Amino acid sequence: MNILGFGNFGAPLMVVILLVITNDLDVVWRLALALGAVPGLIMLPFRIAMHETASFKKHHKPEKAASFSDRVWRRASLIGKHWRNIVGTAGNWFVILPSSYTIYISRREGLNKPLSLSLSLFFLALAHL
Repeated sequence: MNILGFGNFGAPLMVVILLVITNDLDVVWRLALALGAVPGLIMLPFRIAMHETASFKKHHKPEKAASFSDRVWRRASLIGKHWRNIVGTAGNWFVILPSSYTIYISRREGLNKPLSLSLSLFFLALAHL
């Protein structure tokens, strides 16, 4: 069973209920954003207390205590190996989200659609090199 459908139904319903209670949009969007964090905060202690499965423990042996420089070197090598994916993904998020928000908020002052599309395609191509 997929729980995402409940969230897709419940989130707009909660916003409608908040709009019935108050017409102040500044309060509604802040409460809607804050209420979205409640399920995750409720589940956090349970996820922390959860034990790992036997198959996970078998395949993921605990690492030896590595020095700080070894951990930094390992992370730097991973970033160096996957930098195209990182830049491509982050680039798409930085191009698409602000441009879509500004287009919806103010059509006159939003970014040019062909510009945001071309930048998005550039970062997408960079990620798949």
